[in-house]
Amino acid sequence: MVFFEAPHRLERTLVAMVEAFGADRPAALCRELTKVHEEVLRQPLGGLAAWAARVGPEGGILGEITLVVGGRDPATAAEPADLDTLVEAVLARVDAGERLSDAAQAVAAGTGATRRELYAAAVAARPGRRGPATRRAPGGSRTR
Repeated sequence: MVFFEAPHRLERTLVAMVEAFGADRPAALCRELTKVHEEVLRQPLGGLAAWAARVGPEGGILGEITLVVGGRDPATAAEPADLDTLVEAVLARVDAGERLSDAAQAVAAGTGATRRELYAAAVAARPGRRGPATRRAPGGSRTR
């Protein structure tokens, strides 16, 4: 995967990528490609995020940033669980007091299922519930 990122958003982007893809996902941070001051750092995403935190925006991360992130290794990827098992895990977390959206995101991480897919399946599996409660605010707009 190839991402073009602004220097002032680089650290936040790398932290989000670590959360989404895992700290050990191979990656390369390329700066000023095809120019005189070209620089390429090859490390796992966790290492690049730590580097960006150390350097910081004041540290002089300048120029055009290109992030290249390796795909998931199919040899090390876990077998995908069936949707019913994943929905049960989401609902168990909800029963323990976690928000449905947060539970779906946590279960989706690393399973191959999407948060949106798990959320929708969990809402459909919950008897008597149609989703988050909404009410009408003064003026007719909807609020939660």
